[in-house]
Amino acid sequence: MIVIANLYETMKLTILFFSMILFSSCKEKKIIYIAAHTAECQGVGPQQCMLIRESPDQEWEFFYDQIEGFAYEPGFEYEIEVEIETIKNPPADGSSLQYTLVETISKVRVQAEAFSDQKLEGDYEIIVLKDNVDLKNEKLTMHFDSTNATVSGFAGCNQYKSSYEIEKNTITLDFPITTRKACPDKMELEKSFMKSLSEVRTFQQDSGQLELRNEKGEAVITAISIE
Repeated sequence: MIVIANLYETMKLTILFFSMILFSSCKEKKIIYIAAHTAECQGVGPQQCMLIRESPDQEWEFFYDQIEGFAYEPGFEYEIEVEIETIKNPPADGSSLQYTLVETISKVRVQAEAFSDQKLEGDYEIIVLKDNVDLKNEKLTMHFDSTNATVSGFAGCNQYKSSYEIEKNTITLDFPITTRKACPDKMELEKSFMKSLSEVRTFQQDSGQLELRNEKGEAVITAISIE
């Protein structure tokens, strides 16, 4: 009987030990960074998503979930620690992960002008496209006319023009019209520029530099102001 009792106690301890391992393996802690603005995304339906990344060097990614205990304020960039728990048998339209705030490490206000109504005006030279690192010898340009709400310029081969609307730091560009020249050695560059232009959703200006960003907050066109 003593042997059976000892065996029973050993089995209980073994089960408890493996249960603790299993439970601990379903949780982890991470540091995440949260952008100062949200972006339109598509979940069950259209919605506004926070943008997060796990390192300042990474690109922003949509975050479709909620963080328990965290109150997001637009206009602030955050660094926070979260606990992530795997949910067994989540609902069909729900996430398999539950996020809980552990600690707010930092909360930094982004310049207010980046989120107030702005206007774009003047001439810019494009120095970086998302797919082209160095454009300083290509002379791609953008001229913003805030009175008529148009942007025009040189796309690598052809001239282009488009109208736009601005609300706060969000910009909506119409499909551009272009001239119809053929430049065999420049068409890939122009195609890349037009693709980048079509992805623009928001913008930010800082000390003469203009960043046009896609819905994930990634800079797809970077330009500098020129006289």
